[in-house]
Amino acid sequence: MNIGAQLERAMALQTEGRLDEATALYDAVLALEPGNADATYCLGLIDLNCRRLDAAERRFGALIDRGIDNARVLNAMGVATLAQGRYRDALAWHDRALAADPEFPEAHVNRGLMLLRAGHYPEGFAEFEWRWRIPWRRPAPRDPQRLLTAQTLAAGSTVLIHVEQGLGDMIQFARYLTLLRERGMTIVLEVQPELVGLLDESGCADWVVAQGEPLPDYDLHCPVATLPLVFGTTIESIPASVPYLYTDPERDRRWSDLLGREGPRVGLVWGGNPNNPTDAERSTTLAELDPLATVAGIRWFSLQKGPQGTALAQHPQWRFMVDLAPQLTDFRETASALRNLDLVITVDTAVAHLAGALALPTWLLIQKPCDWRWLEDDDATAWYPSMRIFRQDEPRQWQPVVQQVRAALMQFKDDSSRLP
Repeated sequence: MNIGAQLERAMALQTEGRLDEATALYDAVLALEPGNADATYCLGLIDLNCRRLDAAERRFGALIDRGIDNARVLNAMGVATLAQGRYRDALAWHDRALAADPEFPEAHVNRGLMLLRAGHYPEGFAEFEWRWRIPWRRPAPRDPQRLLTAQTLAAGSTVLIHVEQGLGDMIQFARYLTLLRERGMTIVLEVQPELVGLLDESGCADWVVAQGEPLPDYDLHCPVATLPLVFGTTIESIPASVPYLYTDPERDRRWSDLLGREGPRVGLVWGGNPNNPTDAERSTTLAELDPLATVAGIRWFSLQKGPQGTALAQHPQWRFMVDLAPQLTDFRETASALRNLDLVITVDTAVAHLAGALALPTWLLIQKPCDWRWLEDDDATAWYPSMRIFRQDEPRQWQPVVQQVRAALMQFKDDSSRLP
């Protein structure tokens, strides 16, 4: 067997997502050459991908113990320890990776996310800019000479703010458009097609253009997730004036007629985009949420889109929940639906950001480790003042969270019954 050829083939299979086949080839390499560093490292990445976190940590640890402590191995160890909720260990591994190679972009980005999670925003956002140097990411932003910075904020300039990551990120960082307007800048906003109507209706920009459509002329540009760095955002200076997105009153009235005014009316989302790499951790299942269905007197509405929404028909204990998904044809419709609910309960999805941007009562159920923006241990967030956070104590353990939400929902129902 040609070990080099086997490794090359295995890595190609791994890139294609054919992990079982890749694993078999790596195992064959290790049978011939026990301890082969490349095979061990790549198997560790597969373990990470399959959430076999202890196994991944053992593989990376074995390499480090043998003195194979290059930046990629140390960075991978940081990812493995973070996935188990060991934040400080993860930061230490990323620091070691950068000591081994100060130019390793993945370690900079991961270190930045750790700093952001700890609330160290200026340094964290600066480190996060290394994302554009990671080879597998989308191409770096347009002409770097015209990139918006704190120094190039100038009245009279036209700035293109362009889509970069997910729908939730675009909604979260749309708050910065007001700050650009206050600086006297004209705004061209490039967004995902699903958000064009909502952001245009909210008056966020002078032009709102769907991603891939022709753009008007502009002087400067900026990826949307770079705006917090441009404005030197700290925990204390987060632009937290809400709402900053708005809905059409006529559409709101139509949704009011559809949902009725009897309450309490609670919307529920239990799954995110299944294509998101972290979706298995951040999403739950409708079955996990069954204890909520036992709270009497709640009018439940499903806001769940995508394949997870089909679970509703399979759960008779949720037979009384009204499925709104067919009517949620774009984010304008979703926003007006949310306006006519008393409470939104959701996992970490775009709906959470939308409800928060509309200043609506929102309960967010988040995984451990959570995304950087929710910090480490608070039950509130400066990004969305109307939001309450319910956190996992242990990775993938949703039942304690659900019991906390159930108890809070009982109190919410009692409080709602006393309202005039």
